[in-house]
Amino acid sequence: MAVVGVVSFPLAVGFLVAWRMTRAELRRLRGDAQPKQSLAAAPPSADRFERLEQAVESIALEVERISEGQRFTTRLLSERHAQEPLAARAAAERAGQR
Repeated sequence: MAVVGVVSFPLAVGFLVAWRMTRAELRRLRGDAQPKQSLAAAPPSADRFERLEQAVESIALEVERISEGQRFTTRLLSERHAQEPLAARAAAERAGQR
C-alpha cells in the first residue's frame, strides 16, 4: 500500500507540471498570453518603504518577546530541576522506566 503512494505521488505531480507547461505553451503559441504587471515594475515610493520599515520593526519586537519568553521558561525549568532532591529525581526516573 505504501509503495502505491510512493509511486503515485510523483506521477501526479509530474502530470500536473506537464499539464501546466503544455497549457502555457499553447497560450504562448496562440498569442493569448498577456504580460502580467509585477510589483517590481512599480517605482518604489517613500510610503511603501515606510510601511516596510514599520513591518520589519514590529516583527523584530515580536521575535524579541518570543526569545525573552523562551529564556524565562528555560531558566524556570532549570531552577526547578536544580532544586529537585536527588531521591525524588531517582524515584521519578525509576517510575518512568516501568
